Amino acid sequence: MDELLLYKLIMTPDPEDLDTSYVSEMGWINDESFCVWVDYMWLEEFMKGLKDIFGDGIFDDGGFTANMQSDGVCIDLCEALGGYVDLEDVFPKEQFKH
Repeated sequence: MDELLLYKLIMTPDPEDLDTSYVSEMGWINDESFCVWVDYMWLEEFMKGLKDIFGDGIFDDGGFTANMQSDGVCIDLCEALGGYVDLEDVFPKEQFKH
C-alpha cells in the first residue's frame, strides 16, 4: 500500500488536478540512487506527503540529505526511505533511468 501511495505522491498528488506535480524530474541516477527533483513551491507539500505515508520515522536517524539547486531540491529516495519500500518495485530501473 505504501508503494502505491508513494507512486501517487510523485506522479499525481492531486487526482482532481492532473496538471499539478510536486516532482519536476525523477529517475535512477545510478544503481543505488533514485532521485526526485521537487520544486521549491511544492517542497512543504511533498514532505508532508512523505510523512503521511511513512511517518516521522524517516527522520529517526537525523534526517536525510537533500541537494539544494536553483529551481528546487534533489532528494535521493533510496537514502530517505531506506528500508520502508523497495523503490525498484515501484520504479523499475529500466523504465525510470534519469
